[in-house]
Amino acid sequence: MAKRVPRSLEFCVVSAGGVATTQLLAHFVGRRTVNSPRDEDSLKHLPVPGVSFNPAFRYIYLFGDPVPAIVSLFRRGYHTLQARKLQRGFPGPRPGLRMTIDEYAAGGRDLFGFERHFDNYFERHLIHPTLFLRYEALWENLPAIGDFLQTDEDEFSGFAPRCRRSSEKCAPAPAVLDQLRAIYKPFTKRLDALPDTFVRGEHFANRRSHLFLSANLRLAAFNALKARWRPAGSLYGE
Repeated sequence: MAKRVPRSLEFCVVSAGGVATTQLLAHFVGRRTVNSPRDEDSLKHLPVPGVSFNPAFRYIYLFGDPVPAIVSLFRRGYHTLQARKLQRGFPGPRPGLRMTIDEYAAGGRDLFGFERHFDNYFERHLIHPTLFLRYEALWENLPAIGDFLQTDEDEFSGFAPRCRRSSEKCAPAPAVLDQLRAIYKPFTKRLDALPDTFVRGEHFANRRSHLFLSANLRLAAFNALKARWRPAGSLYGE
């Protein structure tokens, strides 16, 4: 869960998955010092925001309709790995080991923890300035990212254009989609009430004293200590 973010990183782009996080991160590679688009540093989907001692550090959190995101994860075969990432450090079942999307939808529960992931960045463990950006409005709001990061106007001149999501082309049966929408209806309703882009935690900018009072700093210290005793080859701290 919580961990130390390398001080060298200017910012991290994070999400619960299925909302173009990799595409946005890939755009910054070679331009800015950011977390790995391939998640080699295990920061892209971290369940609890990591702690950085860089006073200028920031987060960009991508969110969106969870149903297409779930469809995308299953279609690409990432659901097992993504579930383990999002549930890292939390008790409970690990979904998707031999589960189809039909079986998942029929189960009637959010086993990935999408809403908990959002809440950890939105409020529960908010300790760094964080830009929240809706995936469905990403391309229209690229200037908001530039403003948040205080970048040059041409920062996104070469950003890849919007294309139709593969999950739209290979959608599950209507009955399965209805079951998924029922699972995520309360969370989707919360997200729909939010602006497409907004910033939280700006009062933490250029401050470090509050970090020592944060719950996730304690989690980061504990997990760093635990990692020193973790057997070689263990996955995601489990």
